[in-house]
Amino acid sequence: MAARIGRPGPATALLVAASALAAAAGAAAGPAPQGTVMLATTGERAELRETIPVTRRKRAEPKVAMSLGPNRMPSLMEGDRLEVTAEVQTTNNCRRRTSFCVGPPYGYSPWIGAQLRLTDRIGAAQGARTVPISPRKQRRCMQAENNREHHCVLVFTAASLKLDQAADLPCELDECRVNLVVDAHHPDARRGDPVILGIDRSDGKIKQDRGRVNVARFRGPTPDSRSPKTGRRLRKEVNVEKGSKTSIYSLRLNDLEKGEQLTIEASAHTRIGHLPYATFIGSQLILARRPGSVRTTPLTRAVGSKKGEVTEGNGFNCTQRATPCTSRRVGALTVQDTPRRRGEVVPLYVNFVLRNAPKRFDDRPGDAIKIGRKGGIKAKRYPASARG
Repeated sequence: MAARIGRPGPATALLVAASALAAAAGAAAGPAPQGTVMLATTGERAELRETIPVTRRKRAEPKVAMSLGPNRMPSLMEGDRLEVTAEVQTTNNCRRRTSFCVGPPYGYSPWIGAQLRLTDRIGAAQGARTVPISPRKQRRCMQAENNREHHCVLVFTAASLKLDQAADLPCELDECRVNLVVDAHHPDARRGDPVILGIDRSDGKIKQDRGRVNVARFRGPTPDSRSPKTGRRLRKEVNVEKGSKTSIYSLRLNDLEKGEQLTIEASAHTRIGHLPYATFIGSQLILARRPGSVRTTPLTRAVGSKKGEVTEGNGFNCTQRATPCTSRRVGALTVQDTPRRRGEVVPLYVNFVLRNAPKRFDDRPGDAIKIGRKGGIKAKRYPASARG
């Protein structure tokens, strides 16, 4: 029997009316709001001072090592969310008096601490005019003769802060800055003992440009992103040779477009237990034209912010007592122009470039650093339409 068609009852009429109203309201409201993201970085030569004092008490004299100020920070509003990554390299002073010494030599292994804090003052390292963005990280930078790391790198990968109550912040929203605060301590420290920000040189001078602070400001819903990654090793081992550079991981980026923004994390695990000496392990993330490239090109320098350098170069000594050793890297990249060759859009690559050198010994033919299975590069790609 066919269904009978009649007049709708009162309940049905109310339901139809409510549905119509909801549809009308949805049409008036339009599509859901699109969230935005804006990246910023301190970039080159970010260190604000050359040394950090080593004190006997923990956190006795924290100092601001780097600061991302309001001139570089994205604009802020109440309700925004900040995600901050950072790298800082420290170096212990000489063990005994040599031309490398920056201050009094020492043989102890200092504890190095670091924290990210929001403030409105470039020199604010602690106190009521600051709020923490991250927990404090701490590690011991080994100085013992047979286990001398010498250089140590502290990396922040997932610090975040929601700007919910602007009145509770230590800064006006247009005056906020992110400070990377570093401290050093050891019970045997003497007045004047330094930890170096950067590296020491044979002439007693300090070379810097070894780290950055990166900020991603999110407004509204988190925008859609693509998350390419790779864990494929280009090499399972790398010859030990002073000053050599080798690309060990490479992340292909197709269809890059002007205005796109990327946050990037990477890691590598190296083993040297089979060698009779320690080895310097340095690394950098770069934007490259080919997977095996160890240098930027005119094209990648034009396309990528900071001349195609996703991070600065830094590193440490991997010792037999510490192996396997882990290198962690974090960076940010803004695409300044769509990469084209002969009018065609071409893929580019983020390459993990490893640099090494033997320590206190000469390398022998066949000596190699082994690259572990765990490691790789991962990125988040935010489209140009989400920039703002």
